[in-house]
Amino acid sequence: MIAAERAALAAWRAATGAESPAELVAAVARAGGAPDVAVQEFCASVGIARPGAGGVHPRVPDVLGGPAALGMVHQTALPRTGRRRGGVFYTPRGLARTVVDRAISAAGVPGTACDPAVGGGAFLLAVADAAVTAGRDPAVVVAGLWGADIDPVAVEVSRLALRWWAADHGVDDDPAGRLVVADALAGIPTWRDAPAGFDLVVGNPPFLSQLRGRAVRTEGRRAVLVERFGPAAGGYVDDAALFLLAALDLTAAGGSVALLQPVSVLTAEHAEGTRAAVERRAVLREVGDPGTGWFDASVEVCTVHLDVPAEAPEASYGASKSWADRLAEARGLPAVDVAAWTSRGSLGDVARVTSAFRDQYYGLVPAVTDGPRPGQPRLITVGSVGLLRDEHGRRPVRFARRRWAAPTVDLEVLEATSPRVAAWVRGLLHPKVVVAPQGRLLTCAVDPDGTIVPSVPLSAVSPLEGGHDAVSPWHLAAVLLSPPVSALVARRYVGSGLGPETLRLPARALRDLPLPGHRARWDRVAANLADLATLDNPRRRTEDLVVAGTPMCRMYDVDAAELVPWWAERVRATLRPLTGPGPG
Repeated sequence: MIAAERAALAAWRAATGAESPAELVAAVARAGGAPDVAVQEFCASVGIARPGAGGVHPRVPDVLGGPAALGMVHQTALPRTGRRRGGVFYTPRGLARTVVDRAISAAGVPGTACDPAVGGGAFLLAVADAAVTAGRDPAVVVAGLWGADIDPVAVEVSRLALRWWAADHGVDDDPAGRLVVADALAGIPTWRDAPAGFDLVVGNPPFLSQLRGRAVRTEGRRAVLVERFGPAAGGYVDDAALFLLAALDLTAAGGSVALLQPVSVLTAEHAEGTRAAVERRAVLREVGDPGTGWFDASVEVCTVHLDVPAEAPEASYGASKSWADRLAEARGLPAVDVAAWTSRGSLGDVARVTSAFRDQYYGLVPAVTDGPRPGQPRLITVGSVGLLRDEHGRRPVRFARRRWAAPTVDLEVLEATSPRVAAWVRGLLHPKVVVAPQGRLLTCAVDPDGTIVPSVPLSAVSPLEGGHDAVSPWHLAAVLLSPPVSALVARRYVGSGLGPETLRLPARALRDLPLPGHRARWDRVAANLADLATLDNPRRRTEDLVVAGTPMCRMYDVDAAELVPWWAERVRATLRPLTGPGPG
C-alpha cells in the first residue's frame, strides 16, 4: 500500500505543481470532494494559498481518495529524515479499522474516543465508520471524537478529514475545539467541554527508540517525562511505551485502550518498569499481531489492548514476559509447560556464560591476521556460526570493517598490545559452545578442542568442571538446540529480533534455560550430536539434526508431535544462509 500511495503521490504532485505537503493535502482535498469551506479554512490555518485558482486539478487517484487518505498524503510527502526523527509513520486506513474493530469487539462501540497522537486522523475516522455501521447517529458520533498532536499541520489535517467525513454523512461539524496542538506525554491542556475520561483511547504513537539516532531525548525532555511518569520513564524506554501510561490518564473507568506499539516494548528490559506501571492500573486484555508490511519503516508492530476497571486491578499479570506470551499466542507459537521444569535446574548450574564487549573487540583488532596459523586460535563472527559446527575458513566474514577469509588471533601480538584482553582470550581456550545472539533459534557451534575466540556479539557457554553433574559441550548444545527450549525462548522473546521470525536472547538469559529431566536420554542425544557434527555436508547434518528433534523432546518429557515440525522449519531456515552464495 505504501508503494502504491507513493507512486500516486508523485504523479499527483507533478500534475498539480504542489510544492509543500500542506499544499498537496489541500489539492487532494479540493479535487477529491472535501467541503470547500473546510479546504479554505485549512489553507488559511497552514498559511498557503487557496488551491485550484486558475485551473482544474486532475482527478485524485483512487488510492489517495477520501478523508482517510489526507493523513497518508501528508506523511508520505514529508522529508524522510524528518519522519524518522519524529516517528511520523501514519496508519493506513485498513490497519486503523482492524485495530478499532478489535478494540470494540470486547468493549463495545464507544460514545467518546480520543487519539493522543492523532496524526492524520485515521483512527478517529475508523471509530466514526465503525460507530455509524453499528447504527449510531453520525452527528453524535463525530461530536464524540477528540485528539491531540504535537504537529500543528497534522492537527489541521485531522480537522479537515473529520469535517470531510461529517459532510459526507450530512453533518455540519467543526472539530476545532476537540483537536488540539499538544504533547500528550507532557500533558494535554483541558479541552473545551471534554469528558472526564474517554471510553476508548486509540492510536499509533510515535516510535522513538532511545538506543541511538536523532530521536534520543534531551536532558530537559527526559526530566519532564520522569517528573510525570516516575521511574517508568527512565533509561531507554521508547516514547511509544510511555503513551500507554498517558492513555490511561485519559481513559474513563470501564474504558479501554488500544495502541500500536513496537514489538520490542513487550520484551525489552528498559520497558519493564513501564509494563509494571501499566499493570498496576489496567488489565492486559490481549496483544494483537497485525502482520507486517503496513509501514514504510523497518520496525515490527503489535497492538496492546488494555481494559481499565472501576477499581485498581489485581496484579494478575505481574511477570513482564506475559506481554510477550500474549503476542506468542497471537502468532500461534507452540506452548511449553515451563512449570514442570522448574525443579530440574538451569544451564547456569552446569555452565559458565561469557560474552565479548567493546573493550575485547577493540583489543583484538591489532592482533588479528588472515589465514590458518598452527597454534593460534581462530576468530569467528556471527557469520561463522553454523549448526553444531563453525564455518571458519569456509566462507568470508567481516571484522573491524574488513573482509577476512580465515581470521586468527596472534597471541604474542595480543600480549604485547593488550595483556588484559590476552588473558580474556586464554580464559576462553577450552571446550565450549559458541552461541549467536539472534536467529530463528539459538544457533550454536561446538568448539570441542577449545581453539575458537568468539567476537562480539557472540557468547561462549563453557561446562563447569567437576561434580557428578558435569557435562560436555555436546550436552550444552543439546539444551540450546532442543525443540522445547527453542519454543520457550521464542515465546519469551517473541519479536525481539530484526524480523517477525527472529529472536534476540540476552546473554545473561542463557543461564536461566532449563535442563532436561532425564540424564540418560540427555547423554544419548549429546553423543548423537557429536557424531552429526562430523558430517561435512550441511544439508545432511541439518536433516539428521531434524531427526534428533524427537529424542530431544523426550529429554524434557515433551510431546514431539506438534513441536518438532515447527522447530524443523526453523532449523532448515537457519541452514539457508549457510548454503547460499559462496562455499558451504
